[in-house]
Amino acid sequence: MRIFNFNYKILSEIVLSPVILLSVLKKSIIALFTILTYHLSAQTYHFDYSVESKMLSPSDDKEMNWGKIFFDTKNNTNMSFFDDGTLKAILFDVPRNITHVFNVEEDRNNTKFKYSHSNKYVADNSSEENPYFINITKINDTNFKIDVYIYINSKKTKKKKKVTAIAILEKSEFEYFTIHADFFPSNYIKNRIVEMMPKDSKYCIKKVIVEYVGSKEYTLVNEVQTSNITLPIPTQN
Repeated sequence: MRIFNFNYKILSEIVLSPVILLSVLKKSIIALFTILTYHLSAQTYHFDYSVESKMLSPSDDKEMNWGKIFFDTKNNTNMSFFDDGTLKAILFDVPRNITHVFNVEEDRNNTKFKYSHSNKYVADNSSEENPYFINITKINDTNFKIDVYIYINSKKTKKKKKVTAIAILEKSEFEYFTIHADFFPSNYIKNRIVEMMPKDSKYCIKKVIVEYVGSKEYTLVNEVQTSNITLPIPTQN
């Protein structure tokens, strides 16, 4: 059975960040992932969670697919998809600073992953100091207001508001604090919110309402799901 239901015309016309790629992935992942390789495995990844994000149209609350990412929580690896004329899957192995790329092929019965190549990348070791001023206010136990200001002088003594977000949390076995919008550093936001939450529970951002100054607001909804996908990586020569 095919596991993807892509509109390839749409994919070819959309430019996506490699972090949130896969704007039209079918919800139910129920078929077998087949790896077309005869090499012995040097590394195996098991993706145990996925997060599907949808954007609500501000005019009629109609849902639009935004992206879906798979996560291997043991290896701190995520998998997303992109289309450069050929549909591909890319695995980001954060601890090893390496990416693995697969060509994704479909026929009438299933979806196949054919290993393409791996690349090392240089980790960003720059300062974690935020280039913006971010104020996070706890509204109640599950709602937080996030105001982001940009500095307008080199001494960082003057600032103006750029965007406001209302993040709505829910308990979850998988922590997820990414906001798919500019000016929202995920690690900083996660650390600040976790400091204000009960220590005996895990949470994810279920819904976020984003409004840039001078623009209309929009809403993103995240759906956390368990997954059971195993992908081996062939031995590197």
